[in-house]
Amino acid sequence: TDVLIFSSRNGVTCFLDRMLELGHDMRLLASLKLGVVGKRTAERLGEYHLRADFVPDDFSALALAKQLAPIAPGTQFVLVRASRGPDTLCEAIKQAGGRVTQVVAYQQRDVDVASDAIMQKMERSEIDW
Repeated sequence: TDVLIFSSRNGVTCFLDRMLELGHDMRLLASLKLGVVGKRTAERLGEYHLRADFVPDDFSALALAKQLAPIAPGTQFVLVRASRGPDTLCEAIKQAGGRVTQVVAYQQRDVDVASDAIMQKMERSEIDW
């Protein structure tokens, strides 16, 4: 792997927390370049004392893919992502000549009925969505 890409703040948290739980530390990532889809994801990475090498000015997968395109041919990318969502970034990197492995860091699930705790927070205006 040459470049590790995080597509969301949740991906950063889930991936790095799991890495730490398994007994590794940030030195495991020392030889990698790091990419993020947006500035808020870069900020979350910074909370782990890591700095992104690739951060597009525009918060979009296509903007990051455009930034990565010059280095893509022959480069191995690992894309840390949610269990579902568009494959825009993966496909764009592949079209530019990169090899991509996708890692699901967390599950996104639909909820038919919110839990009582969530309903109470919504009633108290404690949830901002």
